[in-house]
Amino acid sequence: MKKKHIILSAFLCLIAFSISAQQLGNEWINYGQSYYKFKLHQNGFYRIPIASLTNVGFPNSVLGDQIQVFKDGIEIPIFVSTSAALTSTDYIEFYGEKANGNLDKRLFQDTTLQLNPSQNLTSDTSYYFITFNSNPGHNRFVPVANNLTNLPA
Repeated sequence: MKKKHIILSAFLCLIAFSISAQQLGNEWINYGQSYYKFKLHQNGFYRIPIASLTNVGFPNSVLGDQIQVFKDGIEIPIFVSTSAALTSTDYIEFYGEKANGNLDKRLFQDTTLQLNPSQNLTSDTSYYFITFNSNPGHNRFVPVANNLTNLPA
C-alpha cells in the first residue's frame, strides 16, 4: 500500500512539473504603461493627429520615436511625422484592419473547420492601443525616396 502511494506521488510530481500554464493573450501588456484604446471597423490607412491624443490626456513630453501601436497583442508598424518632441501639428499614420478570424483560430481544435478565417465570429470591430515606451527599436515604416532616374523607355 505504501509503495503505491510513493509511485502515485512520484507520478503526480512528474505531471506537475511537465504542465505549463496556457498563454492568455495579454502577455504583451506592460502594466507600468498607459494605453489609449480606439476601435476600427474598416480596413484602410489612418492618420491620428497628436492634438487629438493630447485632448484625451496623452502626455506632451513623449517623443515621436517612443510611440507604439498594438492590435491583437502585436505591435504594428507605424509612421510618426517626427522622432523628436511632438507638437500639435504632428501625427501618426498606419494601416488599420477590421477584426478578422485570426483570434478565433484558438476556438477550434482543428483550424480547418473555421468557416471563414477572414471574418470574426462576433464583430467586425478591432481594437487598437496606443502607448509610449522609452526603449529603442519600435516597429516603424521606413520612408523610401521616390527615385525616378534611369527609368525604362
